[in-house]
Amino acid sequence: MSDLLAYKLLIILNFNIAIIKTCCKKWVRLYLQEGEKMAGDKPTMILKAKTDMSKDEIAKLSDSEAWKLIYTIRTTKAKDNRLQVCFTGFGISKKIELENLAQENRFKVVSSITKKLDFLVCGDNSGPKKIEKAKSQGVELINEIEYVHLLQTGELPQ
Repeated sequence: MSDLLAYKLLIILNFNIAIIKTCCKKWVRLYLQEGEKMAGDKPTMILKAKTDMSKDEIAKLSDSEAWKLIYTIRTTKAKDNRLQVCFTGFGISKKIELENLAQENRFKVVSSITKKLDFLVCGDNSGPKKIEKAKSQGVELINEIEYVHLLQTGELPQ
């Protein structure tokens, strides 16, 4: 390759680099003037996976709008309105049997006493402190027979 040809190629290359720099500067300036135009790759992927939004709807969002939407989705939790039941004073096999019955009947089985607890099913070996706490929280205390009757008939114990 001759020096003259190399020199011409270098001039063309520098000219092209100058054009690219100018275009990039204009694009960056336009981007900064108009603000964020669209969501980035990561929030776009998350929104596609977690929502029913179309690509066009996501493309209309700015990056910050997309992230705000993602964070609102994350904090929104479905409330579990099932009746809560807790078992105390039963042997392990009996407790498992009763818990399975509860789950089959769409009860939520919990292991601690809270104000949200609906029924504390008490066996022969129930601890007095657990019973006392349940009473103070306004939880209904029932025995195994009343619990089975509740499941079979849907009637609350008297």
